[in-house]
Amino acid sequence: MEMRKADALTYLRPGVVPIGGSAVVGTSGWQYQVQPVGLVGQRIEGDGYHVFGNDGPVTVGTSGVGGTVPAAPGSGLSRIDVVWARQTSAGENADTVSEPVFGVTVGTPASVPVAPTIPAGAVELARNTMTSAATSTASAGNSIAQTSALTGVRGTPIAVRTDQERATLASQVYVATGAPLLVWNIPARRFEFTYDRTQYFRLPGTTPWTTYTPVWSTASGSQPSVGNGSITGMYKMVDDLVVFTIRMQIGSSGAAGGTGAWRWSLPGTVAGLEVAVNGWLFTDGTGRSVAARAVPGAAFVQDAITGTGASLGSGFVLAANAVLTISGSYYQVV
Repeated sequence: MEMRKADALTYLRPGVVPIGGSAVVGTSGWQYQVQPVGLVGQRIEGDGYHVFGNDGPVTVGTSGVGGTVPAAPGSGLSRIDVVWARQTSAGENADTVSEPVFGVTVGTPASVPVAPTIPAGAVELARNTMTSAATSTASAGNSIAQTSALTGVRGTPIAVRTDQERATLASQVYVATGAPLLVWNIPARRFEFTYDRTQYFRLPGTTPWTTYTPVWSTASGSQPSVGNGSITGMYKMVDDLVVFTIRMQIGSSGAAGGTGAWRWSLPGTVAGLEVAVNGWLFTDGTGRSVAARAVPGAAFVQDAITGTGASLGSGFVLAANAVLTISGSYYQVV
């Protein structure tokens, strides 16, 4: 008991110790596989933390290790399976052994399924929404989400997957008055800190240059194509500021530019005000500047001039091997 209470002062909260990869995956049968994972659990409040885990993959079902789960639900129905783990301790909480226990609690099939309640003191690892299309736990018709809370040693950043999960830290993680709590916001890819667990401040940070494939389209009418050419893009984030560049080369046989204002997709949705971006088009031995804008609430930049002939847009035919580049920056919705 004293050792468990000491561990409760060492770890931030019950959950999975991040070691990379998924804690639970599907299999070719009606079982789930729990990967090697470190765990921190708590059977009852004030009982301290159990620190445990498994050092090799185990397959689990409703009866525990080696068990199976029922086959897929009937047509039009879905169910939610919750995979969990807990540490037993002989002589306490009606336990007769002292070893890790893994299991699956299966929900009731329904058109709108509800997650079942797992045993008291268990650590939730993952949830699978299984439809009637499933032929195994790894086949199409499954949607396995890693839903375990993430934990770590006090003084280190605690990772969260959603803003809703971040909000639960107020009740799950103890922070001394005035002491900061450092959070790694996984989807936003940034560090945040808080003194009161209600207001979070971002720490400036950058991401490496990342490549993506922009989509070239028009707002309406026939759509353009680079033919046998190429279109590439790359971007870098500094907090929620995105710096990007797009390079498009028309194929050797040329390509029509469609019948509407041109658009090029961005890696995220534009926030704030409309932003002007710059471009350069070199086609048929002639260079010209390109006026474009990043559209708020949308995930694209758009040609700022529509029309025919010398302007970009409707009916404009690009010469073979023409090259267009667009570069700029914008604030992204996060």
